[in-house]
Amino acid sequence: MKFLNNRPFLLAIFLASLLGVQSLVALEAEDAFKQAMLYYNQQDFAQAKKWYDKAASQKHAKAQYYLGIMYDRGEGISQDFIKAVGWYRKAASRGLVQAQRHLGTMYRDGKGVYQNFGRAKKWYNKAALQGLALAQFNLGMMYNYGQGGPRDIAQAEQWLKKAAEQGLVSAQYHLWIMYREGQGSKDFSLVVAWLQKAAEQGKAEAQTLLGFMYYQGEGVAKDVEQAAKLYRKAAEQGDFSAQYNLGMMYEKGLGLSQDFVSSYQWYSIAALKNDEAMNALDKLKAQLSANQIAEGERLAREWTKKHTQ
Repeated sequence: MKFLNNRPFLLAIFLASLLGVQSLVALEAEDAFKQAMLYYNQQDFAQAKKWYDKAASQKHAKAQYYLGIMYDRGEGISQDFIKAVGWYRKAASRGLVQAQRHLGTMYRDGKGVYQNFGRAKKWYNKAALQGLALAQFNLGMMYNYGQGGPRDIAQAEQWLKKAAEQGLVSAQYHLWIMYREGQGSKDFSLVVAWLQKAAEQGKAEAQTLLGFMYYQGEGVAKDVEQAAKLYRKAAEQGDFSAQYNLGMMYEKGLGLSQDFVSSYQWYSIAALKNDEAMNALDKLKAQLSANQIAEGERLAREWTKKHTQ
C-alpha cells in the first residue's frame, strides 16, 4: 500500500493523534478543576484539594493558583507560605493574572520568600498590564511609597487612575488622599465622579467616603444632609465607619433631626468593630435616661438580628 511509504501522510497522522491526546488531557484537567471548584465552594477543602491536585498535575493554571490560595490561607491544610509561593509561581509562569498578583504580594510582604520589592513590582506590573485592577492598585501604591525604586508620583497616579476607572474604591480613595496632600493632578472632580458612580451602584465604602467628602466639603460643596443620606446607605450595609458617623450625626443633629436614641443605636452597632464608637457610646450613655438606653439597645438588637439572618 503506497500510503505506508508516504512520510508526510504518516507525520500528519502522528500529529493529529498527538493533538487528540493533548485535547483529551486538557479536557480531563478542566473536568477535575470544575469538580474541585464545586467542593471548594462547599468548603469541603479535603475533596477540593484532591481534585485541584489532579488538575494541577496536568498543568492546569487555575488549579495551581487555587492550591496556592489554600496553602496561603491554610484552608483545610496546614498554612505553608513556601508551598503557596511554589504554586503561585507555576500558575503565574503560565500567564494567570491572579497568580501573578498574588506572587507579587508574597514578594512584597516577604511571605514564603525573602522580601523583594523589585520582584514584587515585576509581578504586579505583569498583572497590571493585563488590566487587573487590584494589581494596578498595588503597583500604583508601590510607586507612591517608593518601594522597589524611587518614589514616582506620576506613575503612582497613572496606575491608581487605571484601577479607579474600573471602579476600585480603594484606588479612588488613595487618589483623593494624594490630591488632598497636593500631589498629582489634584483632579478632585474626577474622583467625585467615580465615587458617585460607585455609590449609586451600592458600594458601601464609596458611599462612606463620598459622605465624608460632603461632610468636610472637600472636592464637593459642603452638604451635611447629603452626607447623612450616604452614611445611612452605607451603615445599613454594615459599614462600621458609616455606622459610627451616622451615630455622630444623630447625636449632633447634623443633616437630620437630633435623636439620642438613634445615635445610641448606631454607636452600639458600630462599637462591635470600632473603638472610637465604643468611647462615643460610653460618653452618650452618661447623658441618657434608663428608658432611652433600653430603647437604643432594643433598636440595635433588632437591626443586628435582621442583618445576621
